Amino acid sequence: MFVAAVAMRSVERGHGFHRELHELVEYLESMLTLVLLLMLGAAMSAGLLAELGRAEVAVGLALVFLVRPLMAWVSLLGAAELGPRQRMVSSWMGVRGVGSIYYLTYALSSEHMSEDLELWAVVAFTISLSVVVHGMTAAPLMRWLDTHRSNRTVQTKPS
Repeated sequence: MFVAAVAMRSVERGHGFHRELHELVEYLESMLTLVLLLMLGAAMSAGLLAELGRAEVAVGLALVFLVRPLMAWVSLLGAAELGPRQRMVSSWMGVRGVGSIYYLTYALSSEHMSEDLELWAVVAFTISLSVVVHGMTAAPLMRWLDTHRSNRTVQTKPS
């Protein structure tokens, strides 16, 4: 039964309908991310960052500029298809921070944690910082990668 399911999945993966569903899921994910960011912005305008102090700002800065890039770099070391520059850019851009909202909500729903506005402030600050910093650096980094790729292809072409 398991082998049949694996075989069916590998056959369906290349099917056009599967591609369309995948595109739909990506679109829905983008829309839900947009909604979450809008709700986060509304909460910030209502005072969500009031609990933010120096220590919380330091944690957010460390997460965006040190922890996430370093952990992403380490996790991509085995990715042979990525060159060092691609690995560096991928590590810098990282994953979307919106998942932190889900994790924090889940953690706070347990009976062992109480509602902690400082945690919400750190998460909101970190996501906002990430959106701004990575939004500002994405285009220049992509241009830098493209320039490097085009320079390398020009150098490798025979004259």
